[in-house]
Formats: sequence, structure tokens, C-alpha cells
Amino acid sequence: MIVGGTLFGLGTFSIGAGYYLLYEYSNSKDWGNEFAAKMEGTICLLGGGLLFAIGTPLLAYNIYQYNVRKNHAEKRDEYIRAYKRYKKQKEETSLQIMLLPSINFAHNAAGLSAVVAF
Repeated sequence: MIVGGTLFGLGTFSIGAGYYLLYEYSNSKDWGNEFAAKMEGTICLLGGGLLFAIGTPLLAYNIYQYNVRKNHAEKRDEYIRAYKRYKKQKEETSLQIMLLPSINFAHNAAGLSAVVAF
């Protein structure tokens, strides 16, 4: 991302500088300054276009890869958390015995009932 962003930024700056040198700065009355400005502007436009053409897809690809890897890492972390919850649930005993108080009004009796859950 750093390389792609740097190439993109330098290309954009060079294109802007080349445009300025070709069309704004080249209105000089001196023939030598005008020729030099046009040559520098052309070199800046060609070099900036090349840097821009290389930097744009490189930056776009790296941003895409960053987002994809980030989403994969988030999914992986969620799967790990789900697996830990599953393991914790399986570690608990599968046999549960509960003692509950019970009152039987039909036979006038009271006591404890045992409930077994698997």
C-alpha cells in the first residue's frame, strides 16, 4: 500500500506540474525559457503518467487485499470463539440431576422429586 500510494501521489503531482509547465508557465517571451518549460512539462507528463498508471492498480489491489484479509481474519476469530463455546458446552457433564420439592394434593403427600436430564 505504501509503494502504490507513493507512486500514485507522485504521478498525480507530476501530471499537475507538467500541465502547469506546458500551459501556464510556457508563455514566456524568452525562447529558451519557453523551450525548457515545454520540455520539462513533457517529461513531467510522461513520467507522471507512467507513475500514475503503475501506482493506481497497485494501490487498488493492495486496498482490496487488505479488506479481504481483514474480513477473513474476522470470520476466523468468530469461528474460533464459536469452537471455544462448543468445547466449553461439551466439557460440562452430560448427566444432570435436579432435586425439586414436590407436593401431591391428591394423596396428601410432600417430598422431593429427582429429575434426571441427559
